Amino acid sequence: MQKTLWLFKASTIIVKIGAWLILVAGFFAAVIILLGFVKDSPRWIGIGVFLPYLLLSAFLMLVSEMAKAVMKISETIKKE
Repeated sequence: MQKTLWLFKASTIIVKIGAWLILVAGFFAAVIILLGFVKDSPRWIGIGVFLPYLLLSAFLMLVSEMAKAVMKISETIKKE
């Protein structure tokens, strides 16, 4: 059981790092488009580019929080 908890902790950290990296990448992609560095697309497309990155990042954060909740529940059950 202890190995599983360690795996949950490690995967939670990795998923959170991935979510933040995706969010930062989406932010920079949107800023590049909004500032007009991409000549073939209108500037408002930058917001449309940012939304999928934001949703994916939020989903990964939700998965991470769910894994953390499962970990706390399993620790509580283990103590009883």
